[in-house]
Amino acid sequence: MKNMQKYISIVSLSFLVGLIGCQDADLPEAVPSTQASSLSANFRLVNASPDAPSLDLYINNSKIGSSASFGTFQSSYTNVPITNNGVTGNTSINAKASGGTIGGVLDAKNIIFRATNTGTGNFQAIDQANVNGANYSVFVVDTIKREVPIRTLNATNFPDITYYNTLTGKQISTAEYNALTNKSVAVPIGLVPGGTTDAGGPRFWISQDIFRVPAAFNASQAEIRFLNTVSNSIGIWARLKPTAGSNITLATNASYFMSVAGGFNPSVGSRSVTAAFTVQTIAGATAPNTPIVYTLEVSTNSGFSPIAVSVPNVSFTVGKAYSIYVAGLVGKTDGRKLTAAIIQHN
Repeated sequence: MKNMQKYISIVSLSFLVGLIGCQDADLPEAVPSTQASSLSANFRLVNASPDAPSLDLYINNSKIGSSASFGTFQSSYTNVPITNNGVTGNTSINAKASGGTIGGVLDAKNIIFRATNTGTGNFQAIDQANVNGANYSVFVVDTIKREVPIRTLNATNFPDITYYNTLTGKQISTAEYNALTNKSVAVPIGLVPGGTTDAGGPRFWISQDIFRVPAAFNASQAEIRFLNTVSNSIGIWARLKPTAGSNITLATNASYFMSVAGGFNPSVGSRSVTAAFTVQTIAGATAPNTPIVYTLEVSTNSGFSPIAVSVPNVSFTVGKAYSIYVAGLVGKTDGRKLTAAIIQHN
């Protein structure tokens, strides 16, 4: 019996040594944090998905702020803890339907931020101690019917560029794109990677909102950026038109920013960027700190005929930062039609 116990002990020890020897060298052992995290960052939800239901934002599995229906946004940032002890936080970001399910391709699943095209990693948020880098606008974009990205092949059976047909909402191969009579209706998705974790449906575009300090402005300036969230647009033009004086051009043939034309190649999964603001003169030089009243006009052509969206009585406060975004779908006249909104960030 003693010999049998000795034999079992030797076998058990050998098995444990074998396990340790086979451990994946590329995956370091997890080291638990020895102190509570004191980091936090600020988040705000913007629902720019034209057919998604009202959505709630969850940061690290906790609901923050109010619900947001299509074309609306949370009125302010919410400060939340981020779960790390370093400069950045490994932050989980989800959006859930305020009631029922999201539907479409996702059905009962949540919208999940995925840090890479083929991974499920979390968002790296910066601690608010770096005050000018801890504000994030979390845009939900695309329709609930967006298909899972398809990796198409060419005639020699090698991976090739996939395109998105803005008229049909379908993905097509390069050969199908080349066969189109009017190629302007399609935009490239890019070379879709094998093993992509993009689940289709709505997805996240997260902007790190970095503002200028007040001293960077004179008494007639604010900073403004324009964002095109229209997934089936070939191009968008936008301007601020005063009752008298010169227009302010916000966008000229602006691409949907989650497309290859918008700088994301391939156009797969969620994205996070630092979207810059531009200083604009928004008050008269002879009457500083007195804002000029504008009409925001959005069109799908350079001649602004027809005007797709018109928002009257728009004004800006000197020294503040604003996002002007257009959402919806070109060609729709129902609740998914083009709309525009203005977010004041600070």
